[in-house]
Amino acid sequence: KIYIVQIIKAITKNEIKVLNKQNDIVGHGIICVYSFCDGEFVLSDEYTALLDDEPKTVLNEKLIPWAFCEAVNLSNIKLARTYLDSTLNGILTDEHILTFFGDFCEFVWDKYDSSNNTICFLYGEKEKTCKHFLFELNENKITNITCLD
Repeated sequence: KIYIVQIIKAITKNEIKVLNKQNDIVGHGIICVYSFCDGEFVLSDEYTALLDDEPKTVLNEKLIPWAFCEAVNLSNIKLARTYLDSTLNGILTDEHILTFFGDFCEFVWDKYDSSNNTICFLYGEKEKTCKHFLFELNENKITNITCLD
């Protein structure tokens, strides 16, 4: 689960910026900008940012698939590409990386995979469906992703 913590980042006469920490491996936050309009604050902008100047480096091979999925979930394709080997980076477009997993609502480890290389992506609102994706790694880089379903 991702727990969101909101912190007011800046207040001006016409604007409030709120940081929603995502508590992910790399250290992302979502910044919501609320502008004062017609007597109320309305969401005028929203974007993802890193909490530090640089993303935290993931060195544990078992966490690389998870960190990759977090980056894709937050549409941080530049970061997601750092977990892919040069062959995958050469053939995958940004759009392909963003759409490969489809419109998922969350992802979880496959608790039956002791290697921690399979992640389950959940789809749907009321009735959840699941797809299992196997991540193959070599030298701390993802070399292949296979949908097992």
